[in-house]
Amino acid sequence: MKRLLTFLLVFMVLASGCLGESGTSTSTSSLTPSSRASNFAVLYPENPRVENLTPVSDDPLWDELISSTLVQRGNLSIEYDGELIRGRYDFVLSNLSEKVIYFMLSHLNDNSGFLRVNLTIEGVPIDFSRLDEHRIVEKHGYLSIYAVRFNSSGETLRGELTYVLNYSAFVELTYHYIGSPLTWWEINAVSTGLNLSYSLPDGYTLVVPGYGFFNSTGRLSGPKLPYALGEAFIYHWGIVTEDFTTAGIEVTAYIPHEKYDPVIWRKMERLIALSLGLYINVTGVAPLENLSVVFEPYYNIGHGMEMPGVNSVVLGAREGFGDLVYRNPALVFHEIAHMWFAGYVKLGYLDESFATYFQMLATTHYAPASYTTVFDRIEDFVAEYGTSRPIYEAIRINNPKAYWAEDFIPVVYYKGAFVFRSLRFVLGDEVFFEGLRKILHDCHGATCDFADVQRAFEGASGRNLNWFFGEWFNRTELPDYTIENLSVDNESGSYNLTFRLIDANNFTMPVELRIVMENGRFMDTVVWVNGTAEVSITLEARPIIIIVDLEEWVANVNKKFEIDWVEVKVN
Repeated sequence: MKRLLTFLLVFMVLASGCLGESGTSTSTSSLTPSSRASNFAVLYPENPRVENLTPVSDDPLWDELISSTLVQRGNLSIEYDGELIRGRYDFVLSNLSEKVIYFMLSHLNDNSGFLRVNLTIEGVPIDFSRLDEHRIVEKHGYLSIYAVRFNSSGETLRGELTYVLNYSAFVELTYHYIGSPLTWWEINAVSTGLNLSYSLPDGYTLVVPGYGFFNSTGRLSGPKLPYALGEAFIYHWGIVTEDFTTAGIEVTAYIPHEKYDPVIWRKMERLIALSLGLYINVTGVAPLENLSVVFEPYYNIGHGMEMPGVNSVVLGAREGFGDLVYRNPALVFHEIAHMWFAGYVKLGYLDESFATYFQMLATTHYAPASYTTVFDRIEDFVAEYGTSRPIYEAIRINNPKAYWAEDFIPVVYYKGAFVFRSLRFVLGDEVFFEGLRKILHDCHGATCDFADVQRAFEGASGRNLNWFFGEWFNRTELPDYTIENLSVDNESGSYNLTFRLIDANNFTMPVELRIVMENGRFMDTVVWVNGTAEVSITLEARPIIIIVDLEEWVANVNKKFEIDWVEVKVN
């Protein structure tokens, strides 16, 4: 599941923390040019503003960030001494039509010297205290977004950014705000390539997902390096590597030495193998030939990040390798699923719904005796936090700010995943997985959205599914089942059970029922509920329990009650 670090990913940045204290005036006025050098001039506002900003606000800054066409390439050099990173970034910017450069810089509340930055463009020093500043405030600090507006007749701009970063603060914090953990700053520009030079003290290791691990001094380069550095880290012990092949995919795991345990590793290996084998089996697609699994020693076990661009997943292991295996195997299932959804195909925010569905699918294989308990907790989470807005509203491509709303995870991740589990129950396994394979076939290398997903399942089933996608993606409610008019008649040694199954929210869905009898035996059946359904069942013994939605196929309002001496459990 994504954490704060992905906060601004849609805008090609991340999130939260800053540089320098600026004035607090809220007035705006005309822009005035700074001193000139190489035909470049910064346009400083006469009265710079400092404004707080939230990711879900309607500030026009978001549109400017999204629409930016700025391109960068450059050389980054870092020297680490065991506490501080001293870095220098020499860069060239192109596509300058907007005449504005956005810089994001980090601050920690209790460590004012955590990051020190000096920036010059075309030889002109940038004075951040004279720029308008937008702040996104977080628990431990804030992110500043600075707009450097300028005049220049050139087609490119050359710049130099030097910085000193207290890397030990990141190690203690357990997450980072913006850019790479090695920088904590970012330029809002698409990178077309990066050359990295690094220098480390003896005993330290640089780990870069998709690239490997490195000691002492060296160089790395490539168009994907800026992306990979988003999850890079420096570690003061060795890295253990484990290699194995499963389902035709070569897997390399990078494990911090102090976290490594060979017995626990074998259990982790089985989780990875289960995920890859299962997903290839149900989709018919192997999206990659090799996979790197990087265990990050500073992030907690709730941190996971897919990096399909470099065939990698990153999993937090701060609390220990065993904690990840025993307490959060779902993270492994989820991030590996993103090699299909976010890697092989890209469906926008629906990638999270599908990855979470695959996470649930893997859970049914990993814990066949207890997965319904896990799903029940997910269902309660959705019922409490995931009914504030429809899924469709949250996943719309033209609404990127939806990602940062408080209800995004319960609505898109978990309710979305449960909806696809429900669709599987409606269509049956053969048709449902045929629909999934059709999505992967039709959308590989193409631009797809919600409508394409619906069309794929309709094509596989030969059915119009407007009723299903309409009620599940355009409504906020969940089915709310209850039972009325229950009667039990004993006739000639058998029992005739009749009742009305009612959904207060009027969904049309098949519902699985289990009737448990006093002799310990049970009968299972499925009824279609279109608002209501009349149920009549002949039993060999008196019914004592009715279980609604036995296998947790449908996210609904859970409840327990008793009617005419029969216990009812709505799962």
